[in-house]
Amino acid sequence: MWLRPLIHLAIPLFSCLIAKPMTWRDLIENLELKEPVLLGNLMVVPLEGSLNSREFGLLHLALEEGRARVRELGMVEKVLVENPSLDDLFVLEGEELLGARQDRVAVSSAVIPAREELELPVVCIEEGRWAGDEPLFRGGYVAHPRLRSLITLSIRGSGKVDQQKVWREVERKLTSLKISSATGSLHHSFTYQEGTLEELYGGWNPGERVTGAMAFTPKGLLCCDILANPSLFSGEWPGLLKGYALDALEERIRGRRGKMNWQRIAERWERVGKTKLVRRLSSRGKGEEWLLEGPGEIGRALITEDGLIYASIHPA
Repeated sequence: MWLRPLIHLAIPLFSCLIAKPMTWRDLIENLELKEPVLLGNLMVVPLEGSLNSREFGLLHLALEEGRARVRELGMVEKVLVENPSLDDLFVLEGEELLGARQDRVAVSSAVIPAREELELPVVCIEEGRWAGDEPLFRGGYVAHPRLRSLITLSIRGSGKVDQQKVWREVERKLTSLKISSATGSLHHSFTYQEGTLEELYGGWNPGERVTGAMAFTPKGLLCCDILANPSLFSGEWPGLLKGYALDALEERIRGRRGKMNWQRIAERWERVGKTKLVRRLSSRGKGEEWLLEGPGEIGRALITEDGLIYASIHPA
């Protein structure tokens, strides 16, 4: 008789030990490709489905509304994010932080708990300035996919971002778009081309079930961005789209042509699904960051106890 209680205790423990670990493919298996949307030479393929219902405040909106602050710490690679609100705050990988002593972008995505503050790793996107009396940052757009991919590749290799490579990419982007920036700021790429970007690539808003997107140009896949649910995606979409458009505009100027048919899109999505967790990275705030690699792809994903919060996949 004494064995029966022990058996009842052992069964849940044994089940935990043999439970299959959650994989990347498990996390995105409910997403569905929808009809592509053509914006000039940029093709957006919506992904529909909700991965979890967790809601967050968005950093760029919280900054705009005065519900959060990002402060200068006097060093290039870190800023202080203060979240005095009652909501957890989501920071998007590649998100611009403008002003203070120089413009930066967030190195990784993060969830900052309510009523807490933390140091956020950033990288400079304005080489020619280290000045200013204003200690606070304001929000901006999201860095173009090529720069976000470079950051992920740096983290895969050395564990930290190569600042010199980032500055070279910013300079290359400004030069290719024929933009003169006295301080070498990536944000000037957006502001100087604002009208063109809106004319060529604006005009599409995600539907109520869209939670991610694959972006293509005639050259091929730019990136794939996935958020936890449609609410998060719609909040981040304007910034993401401007980043896609910046890369698409460069290819348009260079006259690159090509075709993207449905079979190639489906094949690329299948490859995205074949990426696998290769390393767990330390994450600021809640959750952990996964480094993902696959057959020609590299990416990162922010995972919390609620599930997938954000993932970005790029051509390797």
